[in-house]
Amino acid sequence: MRLEQMTASTTRSACAALALVLAAAAPWPAASEPTPADTQRTETRRPKIGLVLSGGGARGAAHIGVLKVLEELCVPVDVIAGTSMGSIVGASYATGLSVAQMEAVIGTITTDKLFTDKPPRADQTMRQKTDDETPYIIPELGIGKGGVVLPKGIVTGVALEGELRRLVQIGTASNFDELPIPFRAIATDIGTGEMVVLSSGSVVQAIRASMSVPGAVAPVTIGRRQLVDGGLVRNLPVDVARAMGAEIIIAVNLGTPLLKPDDITSVFSVTTQMINILTEQNVSRSLHELRPGDVLIVPELGDFSSTDFDHLKDTVPVGEAAARKVADRLRALALPPEQYAALRERQRAPAAKEAVIIAAIRVEGTKRVSPEVVLQSLQTQVGQQLDRDTIDLDMRRVFGRGDFENVNYTIDDVDGKQTLTVLVREKPERDYFRFGLELDADLGKQSNFNLFASYRSKWLNAWGAEWRSDLVLGTNVLVGTEFYQPLSARQYFFVVPRVQYSVTPWYLFEDTIQIAQYKNTEAIAAFDVGANIIEYGEVRVGARYGYRSFDLQSGSPRFPSNAHASLGALNAQLTLDRLDNLNFTHSGYRVLGQLYSSLKALGADDEYSYWRGLVSGAQTWGAHTLEGLVTAANRIGGNDIPAYDLFNLGGFLYLSGLQRQQQKTQDFVFGRLVYRTKLASIPLFEGIYVGASAEAARLKPAVPVWQGQPVDGYLNIAAGSIYFGLDSPLGPLYVGFGYANKDNKAIYLFLGRP
Repeated sequence: MRLEQMTASTTRSACAALALVLAAAAPWPAASEPTPADTQRTETRRPKIGLVLSGGGARGAAHIGVLKVLEELCVPVDVIAGTSMGSIVGASYATGLSVAQMEAVIGTITTDKLFTDKPPRADQTMRQKTDDETPYIIPELGIGKGGVVLPKGIVTGVALEGELRRLVQIGTASNFDELPIPFRAIATDIGTGEMVVLSSGSVVQAIRASMSVPGAVAPVTIGRRQLVDGGLVRNLPVDVARAMGAEIIIAVNLGTPLLKPDDITSVFSVTTQMINILTEQNVSRSLHELRPGDVLIVPELGDFSSTDFDHLKDTVPVGEAAARKVADRLRALALPPEQYAALRERQRAPAAKEAVIIAAIRVEGTKRVSPEVVLQSLQTQVGQQLDRDTIDLDMRRVFGRGDFENVNYTIDDVDGKQTLTVLVREKPERDYFRFGLELDADLGKQSNFNLFASYRSKWLNAWGAEWRSDLVLGTNVLVGTEFYQPLSARQYFFVVPRVQYSVTPWYLFEDTIQIAQYKNTEAIAAFDVGANIIEYGEVRVGARYGYRSFDLQSGSPRFPSNAHASLGALNAQLTLDRLDNLNFTHSGYRVLGQLYSSLKALGADDEYSYWRGLVSGAQTWGAHTLEGLVTAANRIGGNDIPAYDLFNLGGFLYLSGLQRQQQKTQDFVFGRLVYRTKLASIPLFEGIYVGASAEAARLKPAVPVWQGQPVDGYLNIAAGSIYFGLDSPLGPLYVGFGYANKDNKAIYLFLGRP
């Protein structure tokens, strides 16, 4: 829900609602009635009340319940000081958001929305999507002058800032005293350990800094300071509210209960306990600063987790209940309804301005990276009305390219024009590496183990050239390197020279029996020219040169007849990829197409051509997903495809029950339909699933034996599987059973993509 579209809630407390009606409906006062000036003088004689809101992570939504009761009792709030989640709720109220609006917004917040900085996969570049094909188990790490550069937090906070903007009515202020309610956010300078009171600038940046838990969320750089969670130094900033002129304090302390000794089992729990100890120590000092006339509210949140952002609204009633326990003391601070209504009217956010039409877009902070690449990543365009959801996704898309430590934006009036300024801070390093792992077994039959490594150097020139090298060691061996050179600053077109050497097993089956295993050695030099279809996909055309050799490892030397073959071919590929997840797809589609022509004129020993294609997609209803895939291939012309380039079928989800490469063919159609349901979501795991597949293929076997009988013409094969799946940080994990017939069944175990 967009905040500027929210209307005043009809569920405002009875006192506040009545007061606003009276204020709006009252006629111009007669001589005997108090004038606005009299009212102001009356209010100035009352003590100034400061609201102090503590940190507490997801427990902090209880502050909203306290605000509900304050409004119900007509208790004025003149200044607000908050830390961490308390600063978020405090800033929302201080900038004019109503309690009902806050409840509506937090009801839509989830852990995934707050802490997923990368854009949805469908909106990533094609080079990023291609990485999903490899089972990487760690994120890409930078290499600087001092060695490996680790991130400053598990998340950078780009998505978090997008959610925070929905909770803030006024984005910036030269002085937070100019907000409808004067406000302060508390942060910690991670370099000096000093408390930092944020009182001007970007409200969103201030509260983002105040709640940046060290290690979990990257620090916020403001000026020369790197700022993190204020709870380390002042989780209940009573003294800050006093410094703002508060004579009476209403302090809401959520508490940060220490972990029990039995719960301290890892480096993460040790870090959490350390932060909790520091927080509780400074809270104890702040509690001693409270005076007899101050009011302390302590919501009884029990075991509600500070990290449970999926159930924020559950804590609101707890805050209400705690405030009602001290209602008698709060009533002593209340204003008459008319005065309270007038005060709240003044504390409303200024009326919304006309829709912002973007007249210009500029990029600040780039050094190596071309600003044109940033502009290409934006859906927001000049002449359009600014849409918060769109611009927040734009920021995630820019950040998701992997070139920046942080991405933000401002809307500025430059020479009378509304200008969108995209603020980026580049990563200092340009070299990166990743590691991956793949394990799979058709229990009692085939098994594979592979380690992956990738090293890339980015932005080698102004157009974004990238040099990438890959290594695979295990059942398969691969050494490859390529140079990706865009042909313009916006990278619509590119060229890619590549060389690659690989050794892979090549299996030959007769019926269900593996009769031979060859070592397939391939060396290729390739050159492609391509075009990016932005985040949708790419088109490539190019040439291939090289050789293949087959060395018998075991079994009968029947097939193939040629042990060596020179390669020379033209290749064209189309890729369209809008899947949301390559492993456990919930929505989107994918289209792959290839035309390949081996030509003696280019040095090939064999002349032949073929095409192949694939279409897949998925749709989800609640926890249930239906996923479909159709793929086919066939030769073009009268020349047969040689043995070394035949298409393979068999294995989990590609004729389950059969072994990998059990069917070799130059002409096939394969289809499958998968039903999958999500059993649970747990931290660090995107989902736990159970699924079943129905699969079928029509093919002409290259080895003319099936179930002990020669095959004349086409063969129809039906298969299926049931499986348990886990989308883990180490990649997808599958345990399944496949069945084609009584002689072709298998139990599968996979870590990595099937």
